[in-house]
Amino acid sequence: MKVSGERRRAVLVERVRDKGRMRAGDAQDGGVDEKPRSVYEVVTRQMLLELKEDLAEVKGRVNTLLWLVLGAAVVEFIMRLVR
Repeated sequence: MKVSGERRRAVLVERVRDKGRMRAGDAQDGGVDEKPRSVYEVVTRQMLLELKEDLAEVKGRVNTLLWLVLGAAVVEFIMRLVR
């Protein structure tokens, strides 16, 4: 029995819809399901978390540098006032 292309597409669409319903049902409180579905997602999430930590460290260093420059400028200003 040969299945037509339209019927095959209809079956595929129905499977995708069923998978979507299952995933939506798995999520708590009607939210987005955050569980990784593949190894690629796990690795990608780990890389993003590490990048987030690195960016937080850089942000802290930049903030420290800015406060250092600001403090030096204030000290310089006060030193000129005292003279």
